[in-house]
Amino acid sequence: MIALTSVYLGGIFYLICSVFHVFFPKMLDWKHDLPKMSEQNRAAIQIMSLCLLVLFALFSFISLVFAHELVGTALGKTLLASFVVFWIARLVMQKIFIGFHGKASIQMTVFFVTGLTLAIVPLAATVME
Repeated sequence: MIALTSVYLGGIFYLICSVFHVFFPKMLDWKHDLPKMSEQNRAAIQIMSLCLLVLFALFSFISLVFAHELVGTALGKTLLASFVVFWIARLVMQKIFIGFHGKASIQMTVFFVTGLTLAIVPLAATVME
């Protein structure tokens, strides 16, 4: 039961992440900052942000539509493990590129730990069965 609940909550969380990326340009003042970059760097940042939006939308879809398969099949558990690896990698990148200091950094870290928790709980619950 906790595995399925965590997967569904994760699906909602990933949907929030996807929507959050829609607002990145305004939140991060891209209108002001991106013109200062080379065309290649500007394009790379925008493409990566859109790719994350799509990735989170896919994570959300998979979690909400295929929750039972995620916790009940080898492929599902592999996908859950992939979600865990994604959040661990994101936390490591947070430490390397931004650090864990300042209010915004701490808030982002808590957000990423939430994503990690929502991925690791169902994986751990299915492994312990």
